Amino acid sequence: MLACKSQSIDVTLTPEKVYKQEANILRNRGFNVKETVDLEPYDKAHAMIIAQQQQ
Repeated sequence: MLACKSQSIDVTLTPEKVYKQEANILRNRGFNVKETVDLEPYDKAHAMIIAQQQQ
């Protein structure tokens, strides 16, 4: 599980674009992204990315 704080990564992009960007980085590093869970309304511009390392 990766905690993604979009405003800490890039304030010029929308949170959704940052989440996609970070999920793609995980894919490129050999992970299978299972789900991205937006944490709104509990945490603004935060998400959890659930991934599993490919065998």
